[in-house]
Amino acid sequence: MQRSFTKAGSRPAYFHQSDTLIVFHSPASSLLASRRPSKECQMVITLIESHIKPELREQFIEFVTQHAKLCLEEPGCVNFDILEDTREPDTFFYYEVYKDDEAHQAHMGTPHLALYRERIGEFRAEGGVNHRLRNLYPVDERWRTSD
Repeated sequence: MQRSFTKAGSRPAYFHQSDTLIVFHSPASSLLASRRPSKECQMVITLIESHIKPELREQFIEFVTQHAKLCLEEPGCVNFDILEDTREPDTFFYYEVYKDDEAHQAHMGTPHLALYRERIGEFRAEGGVNHRLRNLYPVDERWRTSD
């Protein structure tokens, strides 16, 4: 099932539901020239796992959705998905893609990330796991189109 869900910056976002995952995502922001990685860069990809307190589930979703929208407004943010494990409904994942290390470092200094770090402890039932990933397929060039 797919249906329009909300706005992510100025781009529409969609809601997908399957047997195991609920996915919030914005469509191919990498198609925008300002968001395309340069041909010589290596994208920075993180996958963050968060286990949240069940009683704060709705507040968490609102909080993290607002955070994702702000991240998607950053010129170097290629993608920011929020995923929910439907078998463990209090487990969430963020899949973030930045066009290069410079864009990721700029993200690390944003006021909205500082606020996220300040408040995320309110929602977490236990510590999160942060994975730094390298893209294997599709190759980074698939995210890049010629001007």
